Amino acid sequence: MLNVKCICSANGNTVSRALTLPTLTLSLLWSLAVTASQPVDSLVLVPTAYSAEPPKDLPVIDRVYRNLMTRSSMQTLAQDYNTALGGDGVISDYSERIYDIETRSGPFASELTEVLHSLGKLYAEQHMYDQALESFAREEHINRVNNGLYSESLLPAIKAQIHVMNATGMVSEADDKQQYLIYLLERCYGRNDQRLLSDLVNYAEWNMEQFHELIRFEFRDIATLMFNGIASSKEEFRAQAFDKLDMAAKYNVRAVELFINQEQFGDPTLFQLENRLIEVSFFQAARREMLIDPDDYLDKLAFKDEMYGKGPFAKLTRDAYHYGLAAYERQLLYIKKDTEGSLARYIDVLMAMGDWYILFDKPHSGYLKYREAHEMMKQMNVKQTDIAEVLSPEVPAILPTFTATAHSLGSIVQHKTVLGAYEGYIDISFRINSNGSPRGLEVLEASDNTSDEVAKKLLRTLKKSHFRPPLDEMAQDENDLVALRYYYAYENGPT
Repeated sequence: MLNVKCICSANGNTVSRALTLPTLTLSLLWSLAVTASQPVDSLVLVPTAYSAEPPKDLPVIDRVYRNLMTRSSMQTLAQDYNTALGGDGVISDYSERIYDIETRSGPFASELTEVLHSLGKLYAEQHMYDQALESFAREEHINRVNNGLYSESLLPAIKAQIHVMNATGMVSEADDKQQYLIYLLERCYGRNDQRLLSDLVNYAEWNMEQFHELIRFEFRDIATLMFNGIASSKEEFRAQAFDKLDMAAKYNVRAVELFINQEQFGDPTLFQLENRLIEVSFFQAARREMLIDPDDYLDKLAFKDEMYGKGPFAKLTRDAYHYGLAAYERQLLYIKKDTEGSLARYIDVLMAMGDWYILFDKPHSGYLKYREAHEMMKQMNVKQTDIAEVLSPEVPAILPTFTATAHSLGSIVQHKTVLGAYEGYIDISFRINSNGSPRGLEVLEASDNTSDEVAKKLLRTLKKSHFRPPLDEMAQDENDLVALRYYYAYENGPT
């Protein structure tokens, strides 16, 4: 996948500047590797504003609510703990304490639970996952015996088991345990209690991660999957990913309902949840394309045909479009209801709604939302230069903005890979039409080490991309030329 840096802006002057800026110093400051052996599918494209040096530490867009303990984080904890304590002796101490308590008070003594929980954490930190699960399960059982089936005292042991199951790839077991956790929370506190919120969000995000893993599964061992009854084909296996997507939507909706019931309209988490529902709706609309090619599905989208057609995916696409639009409309209502509602946030939502219309081939409706945002900024006496940064930025926004696109930094997170060093650059010019599609793509210049294959991959990717149309006083000028410099790099395997 390709990582790209942009030079600049949507006007002809920028192009001539791009062509005259000295780039020789780049070769002196930056060692360029030979990339001919690298597959172009592992390139990453990330447009940014122009600078005379290549980017160094570009931020990677991370997923929200990454709260569940991962395998790598547990391994890090284990290494730190072993260095500090030397765990075997500590485990022996805990075992002796458990034996003393059992001898004195019996196998179901309530004081055992705290010791078992600490021992389970220690086992997990030392990668002794079976023993950790055994300790937490026994802690849960003792609490159930002493405090009943629906006691909140069960919660720490259940959550600890979920962490270990996730760390060890026990997907099915973790799924069942998380559903049981939410059921228990509802029995303890009721369906509308705020104490359910973090676990609802965690489970929704867990299902999103499962969706991305299932949809991108590399079918190297499909025979094993068939033997175990998991799936009989690649298509069937990928279809299961959308079951996880449905679950993510369900629990995100539950979390949104909690915020609405408590009238917490100004909480930024509520907007994050709505944006996640928008992302889910988009994936549902793109279901057919994602089942075929989950990495480059955006290249194949044809929402226009589905929005106005009668094919088997037409209703799904239209429903997903309306669900996403409703999430934007709810956000506007939240801002209006919030006594401290931000006009800047309102403008951001209007622009995002305009993008949504553009994506679903409704450019006129998109322009109406952009115009509404423009009028609000004028009423707020926003400087014209600041308005231009929103409506016609130097680097046009790549759509969709709410999810990772192919060959982007965000895709690195979804693929769980790392970005290698920047290898070279390519200067590109093009125009953006009223539908957000690039036209007249042209390579202006490239670093000496750039292969034709890399340049062609960049052109193919951009040709299929959608951009937010550049707007100047809301009048589309298709003579505006965009010139961008793309620095590219490769993904370097899993994190």
